[in-house]
Order: sequence, then C-alpha cells, then structure tokens
Amino acid sequence: MSSVMDFILNYQKEVKARSGNRVKTVKPKDGRSRWRLLPSWRGLADPQFFHEYGAHFIRGDDGQVKAVYICVSKTFKRDCQICELISQAISSAPNDSIIQKFRDMNASGRVLFNALEISDDGKVSSDPVILELPFGCMDNLIEIIAEYGQDNPDVNRLTDPKFGTYITIKREGTGKNTTYTITPGTKDVPIKDEILKKLHNLDNWVAQEYDEGRMKAIVAVRSAAGFLPTSPVNHGALPRPPAPSNAFDDDIPDSVTAYPPRNEKVVGDDDPVAADELDDLLKELG
Repeated sequence: MSSVMDFILNYQKEVKARSGNRVKTVKPKDGRSRWRLLPSWRGLADPQFFHEYGAHFIRGDDGQVKAVYICVSKTFKRDCQICELISQAISSAPNDSIIQKFRDMNASGRVLFNALEISDDGKVSSDPVILELPFGCMDNLIEIIAEYGQDNPDVNRLTDPKFGTYITIKREGTGKNTTYTITPGTKDVPIKDEILKKLHNLDNWVAQEYDEGRMKAIVAVRSAAGFLPTSPVNHGALPRPPAPSNAFDDDIPDSVTAYPPRNEKVVGDDDPVAADELDDLLKELG
C-alpha cells in the first residue's frame, strides 16, 4: 500500500509534467558555436551524461497543434501508445497525403545534455544549460569518445571534469533542412567543482507523463484520422508500430566531410517543431 508521501510525490511529479514549467532547452545558434559537455547529473560514477527525448506534436486538418505529449519510446524505450495509434492510422490511410500527415506526428529523436557555452572570446560560462541536439549527432559524439578511449578507457574525453575538451558545432539551414557538423576541440577545458553542483536533473526534466495529456493526444490522433474507432484504446490489442525512429531517415543526409584526424558527419534535424516552443505549446493546450 502506498504511503501518503508516495502519493504526494507522484502527484507533485504529475503537476510539474502538466504545467510545462521546466527549464527551456537550448539549441546551438546558427553558424559556429563552442560547447563544453558536462558529466552525469547522477554523479561522476554514472557514465550516462545525456538523456534521449522525443515528443509527439499532433496537428489537426487546419495545421494547428492540437496536442503535445512525450513519446515514451524515444524517451524511455518503452512501448508508446501514441506511436501505435499513429501506426494504425498510417496503415489505414487512403492516400499518400494522409500518410504523410500522420508520419509528421511521429516523434523525432532528440538528445539532451548539460553543457556550458563558450563565447567567441573564449570565456566559459559558469551556468549549465540543457543543450538539445538531434539524435543523429550522437554517432559523431560517440566516435570522438571512443577514439580517445582506446588509450584512456576510464576517461570520457567530452565530459571529464579535468581532461574533457570542448566541441564546435556548426549549424546551417532551417527546419528539416538544418544540419549540424561537430568537431572536437584540441585542448582541455577543466571544470570547477561548483559548476557540477548546478547540473540540471535530466531524469526530472523528461518526467512528463500524465494521464490527461496522454488521453488528449489519443483523442487528437483519432480526430485527425476520422476513421479510427472511438471506443477506449485496448493498449495490449494494438499492433506494434513500424519503427517510428526511421520516419524521417530520408531527412538525414549521408554526406561525410573530412576533418583531421577523423571523419565528421553532417546530420540533419528532423524536428517539425522548435524545441523551445514546447513549453509554450503545453501551456496553450493545457
């Protein structure tokens, strides 16, 4: 039997999820910017320094966003009821236009980091922000870490407080045509202990599940489909969706440009809605 405190803590989590009162994420500016990624908010002993994230933006026939809800598949690697409904709608759609409408409702993968921005004159900020990048950037970041880790397996070259370096991110284009190019720095950027006390808890940031929002998204998908049944969803009976993470694979270019000493991938941004609009949309829709 749950205690009173368990009830209060769970209710508090739901209230925060509904409110949208979270620190806004930050995307790299157009052109070049430099960043120092930070270690895990869970403590230095935990190697996970990032959190995956995704959200469904459900639009009506008028093109307006009717509901926004977290994708638990992209965020927590669990079966997502919204993904399943969208998949069902796609499989029943009568034409390509309707299919594309529902494909656009699939959540694009994002990755969140604690990071410090480095100004053009080399000054390192002392206030961590939540840096948001498209999931495709992870391949490049992992390659950088793995290369250094061949000789230093216990050191994460990008997040170690003493021996970590910076990354340069080149952002070009807009919308789905946005590309990100990442190159590692050439010198260490040590981080003071007091900065590690300011890290954002990304577990708390992504804790955005709540029944009201989930049901609102379900109703919005059904309303957009028109032909879906209106009876309550039997989650266990719905078919598994085709991998929604591949919905926008065609938007990610395969081109590779070279930088010493390794290859640097240019990845595309498939997010249909700017991340910094998420909280505002949640408040409007709430």
